[in-house]
Amino acid sequence: MRTILGVLAASAALAAPAGSLAQSAPATPVAAERTAQGLVTESRPVAGFDEVELRGIGTLVVAEGDAESLEIEAEPRVLRKISTEVEGGRLVIAPERSFRARQPIEYRLTVDDLSAIELAGAARAEGSGVTADRLSVVAGGASEVFLDGLSAAVLYVAVAGTGTVEVAGEADRQVVETEGTGTYIAGDLASREAAVTAGGASEATVRVSDVLAVEIGGASRVAYLGDPRVSEQDISGVGELVKVG
Repeated sequence: MRTILGVLAASAALAAPAGSLAQSAPATPVAAERTAQGLVTESRPVAGFDEVELRGIGTLVVAEGDAESLEIEAEPRVLRKISTEVEGGRLVIAPERSFRARQPIEYRLTVDDLSAIELAGAARAEGSGVTADRLSVVAGGASEVFLDGLSAAVLYVAVAGTGTVEVAGEADRQVVETEGTGTYIAGDLASREAAVTAGGASEATVRVSDVLAVEIGGASRVAYLGDPRVSEQDISGVGELVKVG
């Protein structure tokens, strides 16, 4: 897990130009609308990013489009406590201070080029039809990521804590690390090559046609579909590698 998390952190640091300024959303709502449940939809100005990080709670809905935009639907008192900043090509959505939400929070994000999604806390992200050359997905804490119809050349996934990542679509190559009791579900993600490192009591399921490399420790389990050549197999503890289809 440290490998992918370290690489992503280093990449974000290298991407930030010297003296770059954070772009903060205004404290007052922009084009706000109130729902019957008393929720307000607020538009936040965002631009110049290809990575997104969501901390805390709420559901992030990702869509591709030509114009970048972010709408947040939440209680008015909650909206005032949510920070949205773009730093070094990364959009960071996080609480400025602690709060208790009585109603669900939804972040509707449109991005023209996405290369990374990172969640922490109990956040959730979902997206359909995302295309990318390289896409990194990090899920920590009790967060969840669900991507359907993904098309990527290379997919990097890191899951820790009790996090879950579920992906369907196609990726030529996938590199996966799971720890804790994290779960990676990609039986519906067609791939040619896969490298999986699983530790703790985590689980990973991949579909791979050509080459599979695994490193399994603790009580973790890696399941695979397809008939790949297993090029590397390092299993310790009570970990297991299982062909399921």
